[in-house]
Amino acid sequence: MKINREAAGAYGVTMQAIGSTLGTMMSGGYINRVNIDGRSYEVIPQVDRVYRANPHLISQFYVTAQMALLFRCPVWSVTR
Repeated sequence: MKINREAAGAYGVTMQAIGSTLGTMMSGGYINRVNIDGRSYEVIPQVDRVYRANPHLISQFYVTAQMALLFRCPVWSVTR
């Protein structure tokens, strides 16, 4: 995947936001614990395997732009 830095800049999307989003969605790393009914569970965000295995499905991910907290930019719009 190649990042189109000009397009990302135009949307106000930083390289850090792209890296963080892709890292969180693809890696499956532990981020927190949650307590449900007295039991503690690890929170490990990760998309389904089908999305991780197919590079074309990454285009369905969204990153948050700096210019507005509610604006989500599709990854396909800042990649080539």
